[in-house]
Amino acid sequence: MLKQAFGGNALGVTQTYNWFKHFKNGQASTDINAHSGCPFTSSAPDNVAKVHATILEDRRKTVHDVCDIVNSSYGICQHILSGDVDMSQISTKFVLRLVTDKQKQFHVEVCTELKEMGRNDPEFP
Repeated sequence: MLKQAFGGNALGVTQTYNWFKHFKNGQASTDINAHSGCPFTSSAPDNVAKVHATILEDRRKTVHDVCDIVNSSYGICQHILSGDVDMSQISTKFVLRLVTDKQKQFHVEVCTELKEMGRNDPEFP
């Protein structure tokens, strides 16, 4: 009936029912609110500090170990480690992902030097 009256500008049936339900429950706006799930307080500064301290104690801990110690979910711990603390797991240790430009340049110089030594010195291993 709405489509006949308003044409292509009319809301669909499902959206109309959803708005009706919201207005009936007392909501006065049609704006889409943020999801009503759990608040994202698990990555609060105190939890980030706990996760960071736990990893610094022993970098061989897995994400599951950190979750058990901090008493948080796997996803939250992984989010804190990869985003807030900026660490990633390499082999069995967590390491910082930050490498300075100076360190990168030094690595390039060392590798270039080793490559030249391998080419020029037949006894180089």
